[in-house]
Amino acid sequence: MARPKNRTAPKYRHHKPSGNAAVVINGKFHYLGKYDSPESRRKYRSLIATHWLAEPDPVGSKNSADILNL
Repeated sequence: MARPKNRTAPKYRHHKPSGNAAVVINGKFHYLGKYDSPESRRKYRSLIATHWLAEPDPVGSKNSADILNL
């Protein structure tokens, strides 16, 4: 059985071999530029907003149950 989706934001990570920041969204690595730079933080926020927050809540979550009861 598949593990339920975790709805916490993906972590902003330090890819030490390259010195870059990275984030994994839906199993795909996204490299954001030099770790802890303002540019990499902007790219992280942008990716979270466009990819992760755009996903619908998994079936069975509190919000989807409330919508079904309407």
